[in-house]
Amino acid sequence: DGTAITDTLHLYVRDEKSTATAGGSSVAGTQVRTLNTVVTNTITGASLASNLITLPAGTYEILARAPAAGATNGSQASLYNNTDASTIIIGSSSAPGDVVSLADSWVAGRFTLAATKDVKINHFTQSVQATFGLGRPSGSGLTEVFTEVQIWKVA
Repeated sequence: DGTAITDTLHLYVRDEKSTATAGGSSVAGTQVRTLNTVVTNTITGASLASNLITLPAGTYEILARAPAAGATNGSQASLYNNTDASTIIIGSSSAPGDVVSLADSWVAGRFTLAATKDVKINHFTQSVQATFGLGRPSGSGLTEVFTEVQIWKVA
């Protein structure tokens, strides 16, 4: 449509932890993924607080990923409307191949909000895995990045 990338209304938030820090323990059931860092926010009225993303009315596209360790025995993330207590978009199912590997569940799609809402990333995991169930650290010396959420306002 001719829109330059710099003109795009974009929110990018993620879970950042210090180097060599794991993503956290998983539960047997649904947990809220940590979102603690705003990388980019050019959507007026959008914000991040306490793992909740506030979005004004509009139509959006989302691409989000949430990692889980193999010991969780399978997982599935979703975009959840916390204001109205309803799932907006169901993410992909994932099942890592073995106990030490990781697999991402992806949430992708378009959605419309009729009014300002608080949304979050929920993540179902089948099994408890202490410390690294929600992501293993790389230990690279750089910031560890786990859950990532990118949202574009398209209308």
